[in-house]
Amino acid sequence: MSQRQKTKAAKADRASFFLAKSATPHSREGRSPIEDGGAARSEEDPPLSPMSSDTGPEDSPLTTQQLKLMLSELTDTIQRNMATQIQTLTADLRKEIIEVGQRTAQIEKRMDDFAEAPNGLADKLQELDTVLHDHAVKMADMEDRSRRNNLRIRGIPESVLNPALNTYLLDFFQPEIHPDQLIIDRAHRLRRPKHLPNSTARDVIVRVHFYHAKERLVRASRTPGMPDPYQDFTGLSAATLQFRKSLTPLTTTLQAKGIIYRWGYPAKLLIQYQDSLHAVNSLPAGKEKFKLWGLPVAIVSDHNQAKIPRMSPA
Repeated sequence: MSQRQKTKAAKADRASFFLAKSATPHSREGRSPIEDGGAARSEEDPPLSPMSSDTGPEDSPLTTQQLKLMLSELTDTIQRNMATQIQTLTADLRKEIIEVGQRTAQIEKRMDDFAEAPNGLADKLQELDTVLHDHAVKMADMEDRSRRNNLRIRGIPESVLNPALNTYLLDFFQPEIHPDQLIIDRAHRLRRPKHLPNSTARDVIVRVHFYHAKERLVRASRTPGMPDPYQDFTGLSAATLQFRKSLTPLTTTLQAKGIIYRWGYPAKLLIQYQDSLHAVNSLPAGKEKFKLWGLPVAIVSDHNQAKIPRMSPA
């Protein structure tokens, strides 16, 4: 058989195969096939669902009621989860707020303690300052009392040497006091201040044994008739001298007004005013008394020259 004949025979076999396939019935339950190769549907067939019917009953379409039920369950689940989380967060926040409040209360308490501490220190400092002042006054008084029998004499010539001072002083004071009552424990010269020239005689400190004898010599030195270069001063501590100097505005006014005053021990100013004796321990206290009495307070300049201001009538 030639090649051409073989080709024709193969074509004929293929045509007979397709004709045989097209001749098989395409309908179910005795329905005839349609010429276009499709199967005709009868009115008795049920409508096709969106989902394939051969997938099984589990994948059947959901109804509206089922969707609502599922949506409700999902909403409840979300709400429960959110409520649980909110409660947890709220509890944590409440715990943190309580802890912060407790720490704040502790900090405020410590701040109150710190604020009160300086006040306590200030009160303690004031108390210690008062105690220190009292002790300083007592020490100055003890020093003054130890010097009560001392006389500081100015004007004795330098030609009188230290070994001859006792004899010179006994002869000098003999007209004022009997030699039996005058006992000199010691006498010596002091250093000359730097601002004084070398020609100035140095002061002499005399320790008189009996206090009444010393007071008698002091009174005698304030009476007229004593030698011109002679001056005596009661030996006092530096603190007492400074205290007396600080009251210069008061003593200047008292001297100008003719008011009697004297110095007391421990260091104080005793003023005899309106038939009463008044003690002044500091310049502010004296100013208060002068204000009550209507007395002016002298103004002390830098050169220690006191001036009494004029008082206007009340």
